[in-house]
Amino acid sequence: MKDFDSFFHSNPNLNLNKIAIAFSGGSDSLSLLYLLSQKFDKNKLVALYVNHSLRSDEELSKESQLNIINCKKMGVKYEELYCDKGEIERIASIRDSGIEDAARAARYEKLIKYCKDNNIKTIATAHNSNDQVETMIMRNFNGASPLSFSCIRRVSNIDDIDVIRPVLAYSKEDLRDILRRVNIHWSEDSTNGEQNYLRNKIRANITPLVEDIFPSASSIVLRNAELFEGFSSLVEEKVNSLIINDRINKNLYVKQQTIVRYNIILTLTKSHKMVSINQLKHIDNIIISESACRKNFNEFDLVIDENDYIFFEQAIEDKNFTFIIESKGDGFFNCPSSVLHIDSLSKPDKVQLQIADEDLKFPLVFRSLKSADSLVTSGGKVLISKLISSWKIDESKRKLVYILEDRDGIVAVFAHHVGGRDRLAVHLKKTLVGKSVRIYSILNKEI
Repeated sequence: MKDFDSFFHSNPNLNLNKIAIAFSGGSDSLSLLYLLSQKFDKNKLVALYVNHSLRSDEELSKESQLNIINCKKMGVKYEELYCDKGEIERIASIRDSGIEDAARAARYEKLIKYCKDNNIKTIATAHNSNDQVETMIMRNFNGASPLSFSCIRRVSNIDDIDVIRPVLAYSKEDLRDILRRVNIHWSEDSTNGEQNYLRNKIRANITPLVEDIFPSASSIVLRNAELFEGFSSLVEEKVNSLIINDRINKNLYVKQQTIVRYNIILTLTKSHKMVSINQLKHIDNIIISESACRKNFNEFDLVIDENDYIFFEQAIEDKNFTFIIESKGDGFFNCPSSVLHIDSLSKPDKVQLQIADEDLKFPLVFRSLKSADSLVTSGGKVLISKLISSWKIDESKRKLVYILEDRDGIVAVFAHHVGGRDRLAVHLKKTLVGKSVRIYSILNKEI
């Protein structure tokens, strides 16, 4: 309990009149709930469970029943918040992300809304030292900005709600030991073992190896994350002093250190997503080398005006569309100049791509291409924009390249109809042999 108590002693300005706990029923959040129930008046606590509607009704019902039993045992109020069927898939399409990221976004949106509706100023989450190590690995090898290496912060603020992480210094095993000592049983999310999610792959394959070679990895990552948090704060203060009215003079911009320039870009674009170093470097090079210009980056336009001031404007996207394909055999889907054709093996001469539809996780999203879209090929993860460049597709036709994704991410890219190629995610190629397949193909309407 020492680390738990020290968290609150070192953060005396938190509003703890009432605390909402982001509660899944798993060992981490259940341990957090138990620790909070021992420290605070139970009437100050509410456990909030977000049902993402991604797992079977049977599994979710069992999980909910155990949650109710455990919360009642601790004397803590329990509330369930719901996502509609297909809501997470739609959010993933809008955010240009995978299901894992979309579920997280939806979860925080539900939690924040509940807190605002009930005048709660603090949410507690059960992030622990294992999560911190996994996050550091992901951000490092995804090429994220060093400013993001503070990883999971002990206290952050979302829409005027403090998000606190009181068990960040604890390992997952520490938290489970707490529950074992008091004989409280937790639930297991079946998706935690699925290797489709990046964090699960890291948790199963990389983190154990790191901790075996470097036994102090968790404590070192926690210490470095705190140092990076201070570093990030200093850079943010510097950036805020340079930006006036959402713009900055180019002469002032080019005099800054690289990390400051990159943070200026993130601040001016109001980016809330993880942006890779390569993307930041590309924008930075344009700013340094170009004079008065306007450059489009899909979501926003970079503008350097005649007075050498740099700013960003929201781009107006055109020709964008999204179709939700709820189940197998849904037929034809019209889109600009082409059609998605779902059929049997009756017309193999017109087929460009074969997918075993039993390996897809419905509902599917069929949509237009976005700038950050990537596909996992046999050679690794590659930006689809790079594939398009290699296919030498005419610039005027590039917005007619289409994407098919399921709950785990992008499974296919369609570009044959505009002079490129159709490509399938590598994990689906391996499943075709010996299966009864359906055909998903993009055809020109003129055919």
